Amino acid sequence: MLIKCIFPNELIRQPIIHKLGTQFSIITNIQQASITPEIGWVVVEITGENQEISSGIEWLKKIGVKVELIEKGD
Repeated sequence: MLIKCIFPNELIRQPIIHKLGTQFSIITNIQQASITPEIGWVVVEITGENQEISSGIEWLKKIGVKVELIEKGD
């Protein structure tokens, strides 16, 4: 699955992608990223069990990250 995560400025300096991979059984692979002082976005390939991916995406949304689906996985 390929997702785009958009971070508000208060989360830019937090290790969100790292936490996503450690708190959930998800493998993350950053494809693209852009960070400015105001906003940051990251395109991330994520793989893992469907339940872990769903939980991870819900966690991202809960902490204030906007998540956009780019490509659904198998």
